[in-house]
Amino acid sequence: MFFRMSANPCFLAGKPHLHTLLRRGLAGPQAICFVAFLALCILLCFIRPALAGDADSAPAPLRHILILHSYHPGYQWTENINQGIRSVFPKEDPSVRILLEYLDIRSLDDETHWFQLRSLLLHKYADANIDLVLCSDNFALTMVLELRDRLFVDIPVVFCGINHFSPDLIAGHGNITGVVEDIDLEDTVRLALSLRPDMKRIALWGLGHPNADQSRSTAVAALQ
Repeated sequence: MFFRMSANPCFLAGKPHLHTLLRRGLAGPQAICFVAFLALCILLCFIRPALAGDADSAPAPLRHILILHSYHPGYQWTENINQGIRSVFPKEDPSVRILLEYLDIRSLDDETHWFQLRSLLLHKYADANIDLVLCSDNFALTMVLELRDRLFVDIPVVFCGINHFSPDLIAGHGNITGVVEDIDLEDTVRLALSLRPDMKRIALWGLGHPNADQSRSTAVAALQ
C-alpha cells in the first residue's frame, strides 16, 4: 500500500478567492474520512466565527449546510465521507441544519436521471438559503457547478474525492476549494517491483464505471 501527499501550489480562480488544493493518494476508509475532514477544516477557517458567535450576544442564526453525495446511502465510501463531515460539526448544534442529498449515480447513470435530479434540486432548494455546499466525488461537483448560477451563487463550496482533477474543472468559479484524489501509479508499480522483482504481469481490476474506466486509462499510460 503506497501513499503520497503533497501540497499543490495555491492559485486564484476568479476574484479574490484563494483555492488550496491538496493532492493525496487514497486507500482505505481512514484515508477517505481524512479527506472529508481536511476539506472541511479549510473552509471552517472562514465560517467558524459566524457559527460560533459571542457568548453574550444573541443566538447564532440558523445555518443550512447542504451535503451532496454522488452515490447512494449505505455505500461504504459515501458513509465514510458522511461520518468525516459530521465529526466536524458540534452534535445537536441548534444553529446548524444539515441537509443531505444522494444522486445515486451507481444505480441510475443516464440523461433522464440527471435531468430529473437537476429539476428536483432546483425545485427543492430554490428558497432554501443555503450557507455552505459540500460535495463528494465528481458527479456531485459537476451537479453543483451546473446549478451554481441558479442555486448557489456566491455560496462557499467544498469538494472531496475528485478524480482526474485539473484547474479547468473549476475555472470561472470563485469561493470553492477542496481535496482531490491523485493516485501515484508509477511509484506504486516501482514499489511493487522492488518487493517482487520476478513479477511479469500486472492485472488492473475495477468496476464498470466511468471513473474506473478513466483510472484504468491513466494506469495503462503510466505503465507504458
